[in-house]
Amino acid sequence: MTRALIIRPEAEAEVMEAVDWYDDRSPELAARFSRAFRAAPARIADNPLQYQLIDDEIRRAPVAGFQYGVLYVASDDEIVILFCFHGRRDPERWRGGSRS
Repeated sequence: MTRALIIRPEAEAEVMEAVDWYDDRSPELAARFSRAFRAAPARIADNPLQYQLIDDEIRRAPVAGFQYGVLYVASDDEIVILFCFHGRRDPERWRGGSRS
């Protein structure tokens, strides 16, 4: 089954913020983070239920090699990437956000 992939603007903004932060330290590291983030939705799509359920229907898939997680919800029809979140940030930041 092929699900539509939707990346919310909040997630895109968080990824760009992280890429900018890594780019200030190392353009190579920024590129590595960007590739790792782009690979996460493909892993999620392969088996959306494989990742840890962290809040109601929200799951967290790791961004390989980084302390970030991709927070998403999956239904029969779509996968919605809600946030790309650093593991040391206050989870209330994403919990307070809209989920649909």
